[in-house]
Amino acid sequence: MRSVQSNILIFLSVFLLASCGSMAPPAPPQPNELIAPLPREDSEGKYLSPYTSDGVVAEWVKKGKSAQMGAT
Repeated sequence: MRSVQSNILIFLSVFLLASCGSMAPPAPPQPNELIAPLPREDSEGKYLSPYTSDGVVAEWVKKGKSAQMGAT
């Protein structure tokens, strides 16, 4: 009786391991398939953009640079 149970356990273990190994994860997208998120036009995001919508450096960047230069 014990050998029958161990044979069943071995069979199930091999079956489970074989079925898990056959499922490959999906391939990551290629660089030309990625889509960049659109920039936000407001200040509601998690991170602030260092540039304004017209491409000029934001005022907080200028203040940070001048404070860093004053510290040195």
